[in-house]
Amino acid sequence: MKKTCITRLVLLAALTLSTNAWPQTTIVGQVTITAQSSASSPKGLFIQSSGGVPDHCGESKYKWMFIADEDRSIQAIALLAITQNRLVTIYTQAPSQGEGLCRVTQIQMF
Repeated sequence: MKKTCITRLVLLAALTLSTNAWPQTTIVGQVTITAQSSASSPKGLFIQSSGGVPDHCGESKYKWMFIADEDRSIQAIALLAITQNRLVTIYTQAPSQGEGLCRVTQIQMF
């Protein structure tokens, strides 16, 4: 009886955590590069994805995401994914107060 109650509680917790109650922080797609969808600045690289942007990125008009200059390895993976036309998962951090773009924290290439 006790084991059954614990099993039910674990299943209930798993179902609760797997719902869409949490904001989406990743997106799957191809990093796109055209004159309109890739840009850089002295502070980093701006990218877009064919999958759009995660929910917590807000209403960015052109769906930009930002890779900071200190994250050169992430920039390199993004550029490699573009040249090889590879599908990626992009992990992001919500915009800080006063910033309008999500910050890319990791890119996983398939």
